[in-house]
Amino acid sequence: MTTNLKALLENKTLLLDTNILAYSYRYPKEFAGFWKELNNFPVDTAGIPHLDIELFKGTRGPLELKKKADFLKKYIKKTFELTPEVIRNAKLLSLCSSHETKSGDITDLFLGGVLKEQGNNCILMTANTNDFPETIYDWLEILNFPVPTRIINCILVRYSEVKFAKYIASFKQRKI
Repeated sequence: MTTNLKALLENKTLLLDTNILAYSYRYPKEFAGFWKELNNFPVDTAGIPHLDIELFKGTRGPLELKKKADFLKKYIKKTFELTPEVIRNAKLLSLCSSHETKSGDITDLFLGGVLKEQGNNCILMTANTNDFPETIYDWLEILNFPVPTRIINCILVRYSEVKFAKYIASFKQRKI
């Protein structure tokens, strides 16, 4: 990890997309250094309520389910609730989803809603570069994790109120 990452994450909350946890679970050796480095400075790790549902999807039996549940407890220190404000933010961000993103997945909208609510105190880590466009979010850092068959590219993103306001102003000008 670079010094820049420490400066970005220290005393902040690192909101984790499900894909980061899924990759960390699947490739523990390749992600071990990242998790170890996070322990060297104060940073909270967080998720949203249905993170477990996504991670548990496809679980083959009770032993694997327990292993995944223990994994979540180890890496998720707090959970952001889907408050009315987060839901309102997700609805606003959905205006961008059809034009600026590839899918507009509800989980990604909720993650964006949390980022909007938390402001500069919260940074998202995701491997989903398509649904957090630079027209709405600030891409702060790109992390690469070589795994046996490819390289997993992850980004650290922060919500940008300035970029979102610009997008909404442009949206309101459309004659569609």
